[in-house]
Amino acid sequence: MVIAGQCFPIGENPRQVAIPREMLEGIRLSELPSETAVRPVGLPLPAMPGQASSCRLFAFRDGMAWIQVEIMVSADPDSLAALACLREAVRERQDRLQDVEEDDLGDCESQDCELQNGEPARYFTYIVPFGEDVAVADALSRVAAIARELDQRCRELVSVRIGATE
Repeated sequence: MVIAGQCFPIGENPRQVAIPREMLEGIRLSELPSETAVRPVGLPLPAMPGQASSCRLFAFRDGMAWIQVEIMVSADPDSLAALACLREAVRERQDRLQDVEEDDLGDCESQDCELQNGEPARYFTYIVPFGEDVAVADALSRVAAIARELDQRCRELVSVRIGATE
């Protein structure tokens, strides 16, 4: 894939390409490839200790685009409890604002789905839909803001659960 005169290799399974966030400036969601997810490199997404966060952009087609946010956690009890709180925060926001959708939860089975320390992990994904064609930079800013708000709510829920067990 060529962006701003530079070639980026497309990976398979899932079909995606990693592109530095800065290289996506000035591009609209409708200009992204329709068959390939774009993983912006260098997008700061919040993560609790023991978590890793990333996202994939999917092109604007047929009046809709979306960004899938993925959170991976180690399989220890504290990390799994924090992941449950994040899922609850996503559900609350989905019910209240309808600007996110819970997507998937599962065990990581591929090497691409391991945390940096090589430990087994679980993953959770949620979707931020876009009903209009916007600049990628604006879409990423919106996703980062939503992720920060979800992270804050998750931390509140974790704090309440810790207080309830003491």
